[in-house]
Amino acid sequence: MSLRPRPRGRSVLTRDLVVTVGLTGVYISVALLGMIVLGTQRYGDLEIGRSIAFTSFALCLIVAALECRSATQTVLTTSTFDSKQMNKALLAEAILAVLVTQMDVFQRLLGTVQINLAQFGWALLPPLGLLVLWELGKLVARLAAGPRLRP
Repeated sequence: MSLRPRPRGRSVLTRDLVVTVGLTGVYISVALLGMIVLGTQRYGDLEIGRSIAFTSFALCLIVAALECRSATQTVLTTSTFDSKQMNKALLAEAILAVLVTQMDVFQRLLGTVQINLAQFGWALLPPLGLLVLWELGKLVARLAAGPRLRP
């Protein structure tokens, strides 16, 4: 609320935001395709690959929700979890990300199959990679902006 309003006609999508969204989209797309290939080649089943990728996508959404709270500030602080409503939404999404491959009703509804703990471990890699890359991008943005954005 302390920021001045944007001038009329000025786009909400800044160049930095477009770059962030584009790179995030490319990363998630490539990572999920990799999960499908992994499931097909390592486990011999396209359905397992798709289920790993679906779980991974849901977890990537959690990372994106956290990272989008600030364009430059890290999420690796306790203040990230100050919002009870956001915490509840993230917890619900994390639970559902697991249940989509474990409960029959979700499997029938979404076309997933049950995955085991090792396969779920594979599903964790893209969201963890997204978190690391996004945090590195924010660090670069803070360093490029100079001392005014550093914590």
